[in-house]
Amino acid sequence: MDRSTANTQAALLHAEALALARAGRLLEAEQQWRQALARDKSNFDVLHNLGAIALQTGRAEEALTHFTAAEALKPEAPEVHRNRAIAFLRLGHPALALAALQRLLVLKPDDEMALHQLVRILMDDERGEEAVTALRAALAHEPSPAYVPLMLANVLRVLGRLDEARAVLAPALKRGQDYYLFADLVRFVPGDPQIAAMEALLHKAMAPEDLAALKFALAKAYSDSGAPDKSFALLGEANRLMRRLVRYDEATTLADFARVAEAFTREQMVAAASPETFAPIIILGMPRSGTSLVEQILASHPAIVGAGENAVLPPLLERHVPGFPEVIAPAEALAALARDYRAGMGRLLSTKPRLADKTLQSVFFVGLLHQAMPNARFVWVRRDPLDTCLSCYGRRFLSGQEYSYDLGELGRYYRGYERLMRHWQEVLPPEALLTVRYEDVVADLETQTRRLLDHCGEEFDPACLAFHTSKRPVFTASAAQVRQPLYNTSVRRWRPPPEALRPLLQALGQG
Repeated sequence: MDRSTANTQAALLHAEALALARAGRLLEAEQQWRQALARDKSNFDVLHNLGAIALQTGRAEEALTHFTAAEALKPEAPEVHRNRAIAFLRLGHPALALAALQRLLVLKPDDEMALHQLVRILMDDERGEEAVTALRAALAHEPSPAYVPLMLANVLRVLGRLDEARAVLAPALKRGQDYYLFADLVRFVPGDPQIAAMEALLHKAMAPEDLAALKFALAKAYSDSGAPDKSFALLGEANRLMRRLVRYDEATTLADFARVAEAFTREQMVAAASPETFAPIIILGMPRSGTSLVEQILASHPAIVGAGENAVLPPLLERHVPGFPEVIAPAEALAALARDYRAGMGRLLSTKPRLADKTLQSVFFVGLLHQAMPNARFVWVRRDPLDTCLSCYGRRFLSGQEYSYDLGELGRYYRGYERLMRHWQEVLPPEALLTVRYEDVVADLETQTRRLLDHCGEEFDPACLAFHTSKRPVFTASAAQVRQPLYNTSVRRWRPPPEALRPLLQALGQG
């Protein structure tokens, strides 16, 4: 068969494969593309589509082989660099993904996904200044994409450069999500022109997610400027919008709290233990309860690094304790879990010897973590239930916390969390778990800081009292708040009348 005939056949097979793929018949499409590749190994489209199917079906290494071959044929094609970056990320090679994204942005400077992923990789690697430089370059590009000021302002917020964040975002306020971040960076006053601007924007067509973000922002502005009733009414609208946009299985979630408590009895807790001496500090607490504040205090200590909310633990549980919580992990599995957890935190531990981890899901894994790392120290941060829940209700979370958009569901989740934490208090050794009240930290920072450090086995350091001056990145919703000295305005915050809070009060057992 001559070359021309082979190329023609490959083109026909490629066309048939495209039709099959569009019909959702991916296996047949892949078979057609493989036949086409056998006839013409220099067909960019065939190689790229084979890589895309491999990536879609979880074969990242095979996908990378196809994408690399396709790149050699057409290095100026943006899509091949985008997919190579995705494959590298799935294979755990962020540096190689970064190089592919940088090449993609040269070819297509307005690629939002590429810029977002590039910034995320740089921030995860604590290369914040490089992320700022990349975003400022994108901002200088003409025309500058509308999403760049928001991305840059958010990075600056995470880095604690709040004045710069406000300066970047203020002239670029156009969408609900822009105003949502801006509202987190400012305190509104009566007559603020941005309040009128948001009110006018309410009447324009926009996606439900953006409208919800705008209503959260305007509610915050009303609260700041002395109109709490208007604020709470608008929060109700914002939360109802969000509740329609998320999926939350309340029955399963509440059952999970009970399943974990039933599995980890006091007797079972001492049945197996790891010899691991690693002693992380695990910070527990509901969102908006003060966990970011406590982490910032601890991470200001010269011996403790803050790990924030991270994704290290969940995949390790699937690998080492697949039957959690009903399956009792043997000692060797616990030891492996501890070793891999320590290894996963390796980059952070290269900077300081101790680690503070405030991953929200850790409440479910306290018993397992204690077994795997008996020297671990747990800190439960508590705040007034109504203050905690109302603070959650006032936020639009980017992911997770789907229970927070309905007052009844929020209250029931709070009680489930509280019951599980009471269980851990009963079954853990008394020296393992310390309870800290947010209100006590606000009232007497030094005394509570000394309690925290004593519990963690560290000497007191005055730097912990100046936590708001720390330059460490903070990725949580409290990133702006922990850059300020302590204030007491969040203690016994304004509350709507009981009839407006009835679903929450009943769920909390207070009404």
